[in-house]
Amino acid sequence: MVGELVVDFLTLFLSIFARSMPFLLLGALISGLINEFVSSGEVLRAVPRGRLGAALAGLVLALAFPVTECGIVPVVRRLFRKGLPAPAGVGLLLAAPVINPLVLALTFSAYGGGRVLALRAGLGAAIALAAALVLTWRGGLTDLLHAGALPPVQGGAEATHTGQPVSVRMQSALRAAADDVFDFGGYMVAGALLAALLQLAIPTSVWLGAGQAPATSVLALQGLSFVLAVPSAGDTSLSLAFSGTTPPGSLLAFLLFGSMVDVKSLLMLRPVFRVRAAALLVALLAVLTFAAGVALNLVGG
Repeated sequence: MVGELVVDFLTLFLSIFARSMPFLLLGALISGLINEFVSSGEVLRAVPRGRLGAALAGLVLALAFPVTECGIVPVVRRLFRKGLPAPAGVGLLLAAPVINPLVLALTFSAYGGGRVLALRAGLGAAIALAAALVLTWRGGLTDLLHAGALPPVQGGAEATHTGQPVSVRMQSALRAAADDVFDFGGYMVAGALLAALLQLAIPTSVWLGAGQAPATSVLALQGLSFVLAVPSAGDTSLSLAFSGTTPPGSLLAFLLFGSMVDVKSLLMLRPVFRVRAAALLVALLAVLTFAAGVALNLVGG
């Protein structure tokens, strides 16, 4: 019995790790390239100064990064170091896993170009925008971020190699990418281990057995998406297994909440955000997704 549990645990862990690691590597590579080939001045010129404009700019940036919730974290930290305003960074962090071209294409492939695709993109963008505006209502970068994620003028540190040959800068970009893999990889492994443990403790059937009630079904599917820790590029195909028996708002809650934050990506926020800011961010996502899911269940039939 114990041996079977160990095998099941290792199988779950390796499955979560194998699905997530490629996106962490991709995000780290993008982060390294940003470090060497994007200047702080370019970042500041590209993003509006106002809080709403900056948050909307973060949503637009999200369309350019085909990464999931664990791959976007090192990218956002790097852009914060380059001076990206807090609303833009938070908006990018939350929106990219939901509205990037890869995820939208996979959603279209699974559900077609109708209601699910429109709601996932529209609600995902709206929730990301609202959370970014609320989280940055009064606090600046120093209130939200660890010192290692701050730009140099606010206590951070960022090496530059401007003027060097492209080959030298590429080598530096790869070194920066490797640093990001080491910085975030341990948190991802810990999150994958925790997700595997939670999945053994609470089987999927428990979450799916919550019924059709507008509120409890949303909570159950949010919880399931959080503990499954499936990258946003893979949760669409998984959702097809229960889409016919799940209320529409609950299905969207599954596709939104777990795409923005799950067990492993929550731990990966540790090198970027202060604990209080990360906790508030997750709470905002949970409340906003729950409200959207229940409202859709009540009015959507």
